[in-house]
Amino acid sequence: MKLNPSFKQRLPWILLIIVTALLIAVLFNNRYPIFQKSLYSLEKIDIAWMGYTNQKVVALTFDDGPDPVYTPLILKILQRYHVPATFFVEGANVKKYPAVLREEIKNGHLIGNHTYTHPHLSTLSPLHVKKEIAATDQVVRTITSQATHYFRPPYEELTEQILLDSREQHKQIILSTVTLEHELAKTPRAKAERVIRSVFPGAIILAHDGRLNRFSTVRALPYLIRGLRAKGYRIISLKDLLRKRS
Repeated sequence: MKLNPSFKQRLPWILLIIVTALLIAVLFNNRYPIFQKSLYSLEKIDIAWMGYTNQKVVALTFDDGPDPVYTPLILKILQRYHVPATFFVEGANVKKYPAVLREEIKNGHLIGNHTYTHPHLSTLSPLHVKKEIAATDQVVRTITSQATHYFRPPYEELTEQILLDSREQHKQIILSTVTLEHELAKTPRAKAERVIRSVFPGAIILAHDGRLNRFSTVRALPYLIRGLRAKGYRIISLKDLLRKRS
């Protein structure tokens, strides 16, 4: 079951399928125990693509690092503007560039799991999916003595197996509201302005610090930070954003 539609359709479709199945079980089969068990499973699925708040706060996240070129440049910008971020790291990159990961943590940023090799998890066996998540946890823990509590699947794909494995490994799945890199935004300023127009209270912004040439992302960050602040937004940590309920 591969679910990878647009942002606004992704999770509503998942919930619609689950709720429809539960209604059928209750109305036509009169199987209350099945209904109760299914509800319990649904409660255990922990996914966030935004924070639930009316305050003008957003969170900034980065995927695909750490990278020896782009990540240090991004860290300098975040430090200059006193902005916290969450870095969803690939285990293979962490193994290659442990010093960059340590610098992220030294600067007070959060670390999330983005698998070990960035595959399409929907094409892998259940065992391989587990290994991709667990291997990244292991290498991060070896270098930092810290565990990761957040997980973002590559390409933001959601499948039944991904939901199951993230739950078993005690991870909250973090998706995103709006992405900084977009093919319609050709310049760094255009990238930033597109996000600034799109955000709303509680938005989770996705940017990238690895895999491809990210100099445009680096140049876009100051525009993004200044533009958000000009609109009255504060950039807070993902952890703080997800705690807010008003």
